[in-house]
Amino acid sequence: MRFTRRLFMRVAAMCGVIPMLGPLAKWEIAAVATAQSTPAPTAQIPHYLSPLDLIEDLAQRASSGNADAVLAMTDAALNCSIFADSAHSIRDRVYRAEIAFRNGLQKSILEIRLVKAINEVASLAFAPEALKTSEDQVHMFRVLLNTTMPHFIGISNEMSPAEVVFVTGFLTQQKLRDPGFKLDSGKVAAGIEQQKKISAGTLKAVHKIQSNFVLRVISPEMEEVQNALYEQLPHEWSLATILVHLFLDRAGLRR
Repeated sequence: MRFTRRLFMRVAAMCGVIPMLGPLAKWEIAAVATAQSTPAPTAQIPHYLSPLDLIEDLAQRASSGNADAVLAMTDAALNCSIFADSAHSIRDRVYRAEIAFRNGLQKSILEIRLVKAINEVASLAFAPEALKTSEDQVHMFRVLLNTTMPHFIGISNEMSPAEVVFVTGFLTQQKLRDPGFKLDSGKVAAGIEQQKKISAGTLKAVHKIQSNFVLRVISPEMEEVQNALYEQLPHEWSLATILVHLFLDRAGLRR
């Protein structure tokens, strides 16, 4: 696999050690992956229209700062992105960074820093240019997601660690399926208007935000990347897991 060989040589030369990357999961927007998730606190779980609704509900519960609630929220957020099958070290790091953030021990992360981290690691991994992003794209993506997940996704230029990882993983999923994925002000405005109608009861909630994300036949180039991530992310010492930790370093998540 060309992508994996080039990635191996780049990371080996840079780090002086081999693998430490974990599984970035295959993604189905209609279902939450359960492979390595930690179940949310018991009690009767309501029916959710989408994984995004589940994350929003868990984010509201986590607002109390309860450690179990924060863990359930971060697990659900990872499960709804390319990080669904990621190694324990990644999941644990995101959870600990989120707890530290809520206790004032971890700084918020600016959009500009996230964009820089994504683009630098994409270059390091010889990833397709389409996987890179911009401040405008990240911000519009967050504004659109905020209509469904206001307690988890903000609209300022600052983010929590869990939000950073979710936005990165969810945006990357869109790009893997549609390399030309773009958001313009018109599409964002339409998404916000749609959510207002849902809230007002004039539009069935089943149409929610999913209609703004279109699944397409994956290109061979993107399929190669997706397969490499899917195969490697579950393993602690894989190249993919090493790169994810490098990304988290550059994004500003504490170890």
